[in-house]
Formats: sequence, structure tokens, C-alpha cells
Amino acid sequence: MLSRTTTTVIAAASAKSSQLFGFGINNSSSNNLCCTRTTTTRTSNLSWNFINSNKHKCRESRMEESFTTRASAQPLTNADDLIDSVETFIFDCDGVIWKGDKLIDGVPQTLDMLRSKGKRLVFVTNNSTKSRKQYGKKFETLGLNVNEEEIFASSFAAAAYLKSINFPKDKKVYVIGEEGILKELELAGYEYLGGPEDGGKKIELKPGYLMEHDESVYFCPFLHHRTEFVVGFLEIKIQVGAVVVGFDRNFNYYKIQYGTLCIRENPGCLFIATNRDAVTHLTDAQEWAGGGSMVGAIRGSTQREPLVVGKPSTFMMDYLANEFGILKSQICMVGDRLDTDILFGQNGGCKTLLVLSGVTTLPVLQSPDNSIQPDFYTNKISDFLFLKAATQNYNVLTEADIRQHQEEDIMRISTVLSIPKFAASILLRYYNWSVSKVHDEWFADEERVRRAVGLPEKPVVEYPNASELHCGICFEIYPRDKMHAAACGHPFCSSCWAGYISTAINDGPGCLMLRCPDPSCSAVVCQDMINDLASYEEKEKYSRYFIRSYVEDNRKTKWCPAPGCDYAIDFIVGGGSYDVTCRCSYSFCWNCTEEAHRPVDCGTVSKWIMKNSAESENMNWLCLGAWSDHGERTGGFYACNRYETAKQEGVYDESEKRREMAKNSLERYTHYYERWATNQSSRQKALADLQQMQTVHLEKLSDTQCQPESQLKFITEAWLQYLQVMSFSQAQREKLQVYLNDEDPSKDFNEFRTKLAGLTSVTRNYFENLVRALENGLSDVDSHGACSRTVSSKSLGGSSKGRGGRGKAATSRSSSSSRNIDDLGHWSCEHCTFANVRPASVCQMCQQRR
Repeated sequence: MLSRTTTTVIAAASAKSSQLFGFGINNSSSNNLCCTRTTTTRTSNLSWNFINSNKHKCRESRMEESFTTRASAQPLTNADDLIDSVETFIFDCDGVIWKGDKLIDGVPQTLDMLRSKGKRLVFVTNNSTKSRKQYGKKFETLGLNVNEEEIFASSFAAAAYLKSINFPKDKKVYVIGEEGILKELELAGYEYLGGPEDGGKKIELKPGYLMEHDESVYFCPFLHHRTEFVVGFLEIKIQVGAVVVGFDRNFNYYKIQYGTLCIRENPGCLFIATNRDAVTHLTDAQEWAGGGSMVGAIRGSTQREPLVVGKPSTFMMDYLANEFGILKSQICMVGDRLDTDILFGQNGGCKTLLVLSGVTTLPVLQSPDNSIQPDFYTNKISDFLFLKAATQNYNVLTEADIRQHQEEDIMRISTVLSIPKFAASILLRYYNWSVSKVHDEWFADEERVRRAVGLPEKPVVEYPNASELHCGICFEIYPRDKMHAAACGHPFCSSCWAGYISTAINDGPGCLMLRCPDPSCSAVVCQDMINDLASYEEKEKYSRYFIRSYVEDNRKTKWCPAPGCDYAIDFIVGGGSYDVTCRCSYSFCWNCTEEAHRPVDCGTVSKWIMKNSAESENMNWLCLGAWSDHGERTGGFYACNRYETAKQEGVYDESEKRREMAKNSLERYTHYYERWATNQSSRQKALADLQQMQTVHLEKLSDTQCQPESQLKFITEAWLQYLQVMSFSQAQREKLQVYLNDEDPSKDFNEFRTKLAGLTSVTRNYFENLVRALENGLSDVDSHGACSRTVSSKSLGGSSKGRGGRGKAATSRSSSSSRNIDDLGHWSCEHCTFANVRPASVCQMCQQRR
């Protein structure tokens, strides 16, 4: 070992030796090398040039890049949509997969589900205490089947970064950290100092004490400049070229001073940090100081910013994307920290999901002081197993979607049957765009299908081989190039064809199955002839008919009945209820195209609409009396009391009974009609408000709250749910109006969104359960109700042995009945809610006793 007071002069060193170790040694002559190193100074004229300065600056700038904050996070309500939108999930480990040494509930099932869907799983952790191999053993201990290649720890990232910049192997790395970093450096082929070995070292401070550092010695053989024989050895020091700082439970002052000296005094020495995490999970009982505290100490003593290779730096994201060959937009980063995991995903251009099973809590996420917002948040990753969207048995089609489906069906038929596309389109139109029907009929009897459709396999008549031909319509003679014929071969001139086609197109959609003009021929006129002979406007009209036929002739597609809506609904028959919701926000029954009416069946709705539109019953018709005879003395113009009078006078015969029954029927109808009409009026008002909200207010709210309109879908969803159950409270609407009137962003808007989205979800679930129960005939409710009544009866019988008990029960029933009586003296039936007159003891609607 060389002392600091020794001066060593080495002569006749070969230039090849200097090239071998990458040192920039000054050559004074071509024959002799003179290298004088005075060790009393802390500077060195030895340097290494393994980093391209421009490349390094660009990389460092990109790794420390900051991004603008995103809109507020949305609660994850449909895990399937998120899963289907990405190819790869990157999971943080601490706080997401485990806490300390305890596995978080539901993790194994969630990972198995994602793998079954073909998703690539990657596990990234900022914890540098273990190597990839050691983390693989921890996964195995916890019962998780994870390959070593799927694990990326910050310890591995440090070694990978040194390799990526071609860090020279003749330099050493001083490690402030634990075994994980040492293992990864060793696998990468780098020599290191420090680590746990320096954990017990202490500094004895005394006057004049100078701490030695960077004392590694290397004996370099050097060659004769002519013979290239080894003529001696050069004793030189191997400098520390990088200091890697990670989490270190044996962190001490010796390590701080040693690392500081290397960074300060070794030219070009890198300061690399595995992460800057403030806290870590050593146990599941509390949080512990993280690797950021060690990095902070070195940063403070050196006044140098570290180069961070762990999250949220983009180095690991870039490495993963290159390693697996995946697009960053197809990655979802799942983590429990905002400043590392979520920022890591956002810096990399990925989707982000925050789980609340680790460091970050919901109040922290929604705090006005927090500027880092993930795309979604949920409690833990096992929510993937439960947050499922309701199975949708229909698709909403735009015009582009219709054209694409149409073209795909045509191409499928054309390929399978080996016929031209125009012939395939004719077959599909004839069989109502049913691909399976075309296949069945064609392969059963091709000739019969050709005759029925009008697709002759060969011309019916031979096309004359003459220079001039007679037109069969105008009987004029035209040159051959002015004549045209369908597949049948009957020739007609261009002008007659054009007029024939124009008339057919202007007559309507029947032009899609246009036949040959020859009266005795049934050959169809194909679209290629339409394209050749029709005008631009006529071809456009024909194209619209063609698109409409795919919807109107197809048994599984229908247009949305909302006024002005151009969307179509492609329905999967047998896949569930008929209720569908178009993109225009209109909900309707696909079976009868009336407004969505579950749980009422379509037949009942049809009868109700017919009765509303053709109601001819009125009081004058019922009592057969003149209108002028009605007034206050008869109970009003729309109420006649002649039945009560007839009862008192004893003239209440069978005909009067039938008229009274008709009157009761009318009253029942009027009772429900008034409520239905009121509900419809409210619904129309809500639809108008929704339209205004979507076209006007959402844009203003987006500007005011600094959030994209896509993040405000929760308002539309709440409004649509309100249209179903009319339960959107006035308080919530008034609150929303406050935000619409605001000129500046509101601090509690995120809280409002969370509450409203939650209420919408709960209401949707309860409403769906109620509808399903009604459709099933309330079988569960009836059985439980009967059971409840039985138990209640026994209870009353057992506890009411005296008069007091019976009196108490009677009083309860009396008070219950009194609560059901309104201001007009009507009592509401507990079974059907019909308002009956007070004297009646039996409900006039359902015949249940009061």
C-alpha cells in the first residue's frame, strides 16, 4: 500500500497498459512513459471517460422530470374496464402485496385471476435490502408463485444503471446499504466496498487525524515498448467511481464520512440513490424511517443531488419497457404511495391505481394540499375480484361501427362462399343480414337460393357480340360501349338505366333489391352498376338506405328511438333484460322500444299506453245524465253521487251496480294515471336538465374545477340513476348548482364527487335488486313476510295474556291505521297504496281488507 507521503516515479510503461485501464495518462514521448503522482494533495490527474456528458445530462434530466398534476382520482367502480385496457400490471410490494412479513388479504386470488386473463405481472420495490433472488424466496415463503425475472428491486436498478452507462470494471462502488445491493453488484461484475461490513466501524477523532478512504491497490503489469515482455509492475490505486446509497439499518458516521470523501474528492464519482422513501414497512405495526433518511444525510454533507434509480425516476420504467417490449400506455402502475408509486407511473406515461392498504389514506389523497392524483383508487388489489360491471348484453353502434360490422359480414360471406362482395351483400340483405341463415340456405340448395335472390350463375341471354345494339326500353340503337346489362345479360342503354335507377332510389329503400327492367327477368341489379350509373346525390341516398337496412332488417339491431339520435343498439338475445341505455342517455326497452319499464312487462305497458290514448270513459257516460245536471250538488262536474242517492231511495238495481263498478274502475285508473303523469312530467324536466347539463354546464364546470369532462361522468351517471328511481335528492342538486355557479375551483368538490358517486352506486344496486325481486314475483319477500307475520302473531299471543296486552296491540293497530289516513279522509292500502274512501273496509283495487 502506498503511503500519502511517498512519491512514486514509474518509467518505461507501455501505452497499451494505459489503454487497458482507460486512464488518461500523459505520454511525454513515444518510448517512455513518465507518471509522477504526489500523494500529499487530494486531487488526481487520473480520470475516466466512461460517461458521455450530453447523454448523462439528458438521462438525468429525464429521470428527474416533473409533470403537471392530473385531475382528481376516481374511485375504481369497474375493475374489468381497467384490466381490459392494459397488458401489464406493475405492483409495488410493501403496502400492496404485503405489510412487513404479512400477506395482504386476497392477493393470491387476485394475481391468479390476472394471470388467467393473460396479463403480465411485474413487481417493483424501492426496498434495496434484498436482491431479486432474495425477493423471490420471500414471495415463495408467502405462497406466491413469482419468477425472479418478474421482480425489479431498487438494488437491481442500481447495478442495471451502472451497466447502462458502461461504468468501468476497474472502478469500485462504495455501498451504503445492505446485502441486496452487494449481491446485485456482484452479479453485474462490479467490485464494491462498504455495506454491512462497515456497520461496526467507528471513527476515533483526535488532533491531526485524517481519515483514509479509497485505499484499494492494484498491481498493474507493464510491457517493454519493443518486445512486449512484462518488465515490471505498476502499483496504482483503484478509485471509487460511484457511491450507492440505499436503506441501511447499520447506518453510522463512518459510512457518512467515507461516502462524503469519495463523492467530494474522487473526480467524476457518481452519487446514486436507490430511493428517497421517507418511511418503510419493517413491521405491520408502524412505519419506520426509510432510505430517504440515509440519502438525505449524504446529500447534506456533499451538497450534491443524488441520481435516483428507484421510483419515481423513470429509469426502471424505461428498463421494463425495453426488457419486455411493451408500450407504456399499456401499463398500469399499482402502488400505495403518491410521491413514489403514482408519480412513477405518471412520469412513465402509464395508468395509475392507488390502493389504500399501505401508506396513503383517503383523507391524504383528497387533501387540498395533495397535488398528485392517480387515475383511480381503491382499498386493496383484491377489489379487482369484486368490482365488476353489470353484464351488458348490448352494444351501442355509431355509423362507423355499423359500416364496419356490415363490411365484416359481407367479407365473411364472400370468403366462405367464394362469391363477389356485391353478391354477398345481396344475399345478406335478402336473409335480413343473418350470416348463419345465408350459410344454411346456400349449402342446403345453392340453385334455389340463386333463383330466389336473383343471382344467376350465368347470363340468361347471350350478350350480342355486335358493334351496335338495340335498347329494350327506348328502342334506340347505341354503340356497344353505351349499353349495360345486369347478370342476366339483358342490354339497355345508359340513359334508360340511369332513369330506371334514379326512379327506384327516389322511391325509397326498395332500390336495394332492384330487379332487371325486363318484365320476364328477376335478376337483381348489383351495387357496382349503381355506382357506375347513378348521380352523386343518388349514390349518397343509396348508401344511406344500405346502412339503414343493416339496422332495420336485422333482427338483433334497432335504432335508438330518442328524437335526433343516430345510434343503433346491437342486442344479444337471451342475454338478460331488455332495458338498454343509448349513448345519448336515453333508456328504453329493446323489445317494444318504449321507455325502460322494468319490472312491468311489455304487454302491460302496451295496454296502459292504449288506454291513455283511447280513454273514452267519463262521468256523463257512466251516469247517462246531461252535463248541465252536474255541479256542486252532485259532488262536482267530474264526480257524480247519483249512486249514493239511488242506494238511499232503494232503486239500486243491477244496472246501477254495473255503472258503479265502472265508476270505481275509472277512479282507480285516474288515481294511477295522475301519479304516472306527474312522474312523466318530472322525468321530462329531468331529461331537459340533463341535456342542458351535458351541452352547457359540464364544459363550464370542467373549466372552473380544472378537470377534464371525462372526469365528470359521475354527474351524468347520477342523473341517469335519478331518472330511473327519481331519488336524486334536492340537496344534492342544490349542491351541484353551487359548483356550477362557482367562479373558482372548490376545495370540497372532490369530496362531493366521492359521496355522489357512492350514492349512485348504492342506489343502482338497491334498485336493481328491487326490480329483480319484482320480476321474480316477490317470492323471497312473500316467504319472509309470511314467516315474519307468523312469528309476530306468536309473539303477540305469548306476551298479551291480559287485557292490557290486547289493548296495547289494538292501540298500535289503531295508531298505524290513523297514520295511513290523509287530509281528505282517504286511507292508503298497505298492499297496493291505492287511496280508498274512509268508510270502505276493503281496498277497491286489490280487495284486501283494511
